[in-house]
Amino acid sequence: MSILLLALLLPLTSAARISIDMQNLADTAKDLKQQQDNAPPGKKSEIARQLDQTLQAIDAPAEQAPHNQKLQLEAAQTFLAADEPPRALKRADLAVNLAPQDPQARIVRAESYAKMHRYEEAAEDARLAL
Repeated sequence: MSILLLALLLPLTSAARISIDMQNLADTAKDLKQQQDNAPPGKKSEIARQLDQTLQAIDAPAEQAPHNQKLQLEAAQTFLAADEPPRALKRADLAVNLAPQDPQARIVRAESYAKMHRYEEAAEDARLAL
């Protein structure tokens, strides 16, 4: 599997596939991370609390329905949009386990692996998605 093929497949997981509400949560998480990086020390803990609440809100629907493949996949895509690849990988793993033949689930997992610099695993999932 070439890196070029992987690069061609990964954009299929665009934010357009997740709901507007989930995209808003992803945007909020990214904004809070940026604020946390630039905040004075006294404000960092409040921002960290808000970020944690936002990430929990992303995870809640999938957590409440662990056998719902679509919710697992949407949470994985949202975590990717929020730049949270380890959390995305957890949900993408569940989505693949629930529907191993779903190419979208494998592509989302491949993107999660790639963002974590686990390129061999990413390439394998991209190959299996074909």
